[in-house]
Amino acid sequence: MSIQGRKIREKQEKRQLILKAAMELLINEGFDNVSTRKIASKIDYSSATIYTYFKDKDAILYELHIIGFDLLYKKQLSIQNISDPLERLCQHGKEYLEFSMEYPEYYEIMFLIRIPSLDFQNSPVWEQGERSYKILKKNVAECKKAGYFKNRESEEVTLTLWSVCHGMVSLYSRRRVILELLDKDYYKNFINNIDSLFRNLIK
Repeated sequence: MSIQGRKIREKQEKRQLILKAAMELLINEGFDNVSTRKIASKIDYSSATIYTYFKDKDAILYELHIIGFDLLYKKQLSIQNISDPLERLCQHGKEYLEFSMEYPEYYEIMFLIRIPSLDFQNSPVWEQGERSYKILKKNVAECKKAGYFKNRESEEVTLTLWSVCHGMVSLYSRRRVILELLDKDYYKNFINNIDSLFRNLIK
């Protein structure tokens, strides 16, 4: 590997180390307790080194938010080859729920932690979030074209289905449901039966 190539790889590795440290602090100590100083201390870097890669704490958290939505979007794309629109929509729900179990830390940053100063909240377009929402809305629209959701608007159905899945994830992750329902196997069973729920919502 050339010297230039090695330097690029080292920079990428340092960047990933900073993001990993920030993620751990965010989850374990909460947003208000995360600082560039703490991130630097956790990985034995100077604060100046952190600023070489990110302009401030918000930029680090925003990067984590983008990574999370990219991962979710890839899972959404993985089921777009399913020809039957209703089957695809049901699988879409499963992929969303499975994402929350596979990447709980990212889900926390994307949807559950209140981070008022993230850049996307000051932008007229929330690109990563809207991209994921639009692909769900597209699946709903294709179900309507196939004869489902006849008396309901696509926007209404899309928001309802997303709310159902997000609500279950939120209750499960925050342990806000009856104790016997908190078992991981119960949650997995809910995922496996999401198609029944989606089909019932059609009626």
